[in-house]
Amino acid sequence: MNSENKIMNYILYSEAEHNVLPLCSLCHNGCVFCSHKNVGRQDYLYGFYDYKRELSEIIEHIEFLDPSKKVFIGESATKIFEGEPFLFKGLLEVLTALRKRVKKAAISITTSGGFITDEFFEAASSLAPLEINFSLNSFDEKVRDKIVLDKKTGRVFANFERLCAMGDFLKLNVSLMAINEKTTPVESLIEDIRKLRRFSKVSVIKVFLPRFAENQFLNFFADYGAFREYCETVKSSFADVNGAGGAPVILEPLEPDSGGGEILVHSVIAGSRAAAVHIKPGDRIKAVNGTAPFSKTHAYKLITASKKRVSVTVEPAAGGNAQNIIFPEYNSEKDGACGIVFTADMAPEAIVKLTAAGKALAGEGAKGIIATTPLSLEYIRGVLERFEIPALEAVAFKNYRFGGNIDCVGLLTLKDARANLEADLPESFREKKPAALIMSSLMFDHLDYDLNGESLRDFISETEYRVIIV
Repeated sequence: MNSENKIMNYILYSEAEHNVLPLCSLCHNGCVFCSHKNVGRQDYLYGFYDYKRELSEIIEHIEFLDPSKKVFIGESATKIFEGEPFLFKGLLEVLTALRKRVKKAAISITTSGGFITDEFFEAASSLAPLEINFSLNSFDEKVRDKIVLDKKTGRVFANFERLCAMGDFLKLNVSLMAINEKTTPVESLIEDIRKLRRFSKVSVIKVFLPRFAENQFLNFFADYGAFREYCETVKSSFADVNGAGGAPVILEPLEPDSGGGEILVHSVIAGSRAAAVHIKPGDRIKAVNGTAPFSKTHAYKLITASKKRVSVTVEPAAGGNAQNIIFPEYNSEKDGACGIVFTADMAPEAIVKLTAAGKALAGEGAKGIIATTPLSLEYIRGVLERFEIPALEAVAFKNYRFGGNIDCVGLLTLKDARANLEADLPESFREKKPAALIMSSLMFDHLDYDLNGESLRDFISETEYRVIIV
């Protein structure tokens, strides 16, 4: 498959499978934390960055989208690198054609905010319902000027306030960046959140702790330990951030909070159906439609898969008996999780596969290892304990491909797996070599290639381990 055909394959996959409509890779390239800066021209990933699409082709491809579901613009679902949607000259034509095809579902646009045009503001109500994911990065002018070098801070803030003044047809989510203690001290993040919560239009505030590859990492932290210390400082300072109400704040990516296996509510969107029935952060979800969820991700999926009504059994964090709460006239596209916000963890399908793999290995008297990272190690160990899978053991694999503080499992490669299996396994594994290697499906695209372009099939054919993907 040549480069052009390969990119089109990923574009089609984004459209047909994820309802993502890729436009262009054009960007202001001003974010000092941008992960795309790690991709050089000789890199396998570069071809997915340097792509261009004609307006006519994009409009034709609208037919590949599911008109009953939310459509995403500016979000990457595959290796395709999405840029700033408002730098695409034909954006309004695309949105107009999209709204003709997608009658009721929301159009979700992710933007850095500095390139939103007057024409968009004028046309917004005719394109409703809209969802804007606003990468504000900082609500402090001096801080933003340090971390986003686009010289558009004034315009970004003005556009943010214009969006906040719009009607109910527009939903607004905001993201901030936590860089390090010098650049974005915790006090400045808390102040940003306080200011943002003054705007009733803001539904959710996400605070991102960025990951830096080796060639960027030392510009921000002395070592990995310093990074983890900053993470812990931010996390502890945010411990009660959702207790006082206002737009819920989600800090990510951090270690999934297993909560001892309990399905905990992270936060609740103000004015939502969940808020109306007094569901609160820390409450435990015991069942959804009579089914006990395996994980928070499972709970979210059970709620959003419901038809017409949802029954959620909630045990209050403050104590007392569990209550069965009914949400009638439920619509997944409009209601989502009814305003309940969960942190991400393991999908139920992955837990089922882990359990099956562990049972099969135990029956053979064999062992297996799960390739994870320092970010999720304790969480995965908790899953294995909770679901009683003693034949499997989690091992934190180091990321050699990117280095730095890249410790998300989806950014591991097969080359990383080889290096860790050869050099970094604990001594206990060397005494009795495990029979199986379990890896996350997040490491691979829909064609089973990793971030180096290496085929999973080739890896399986050459390794001595039984490979299981979950």
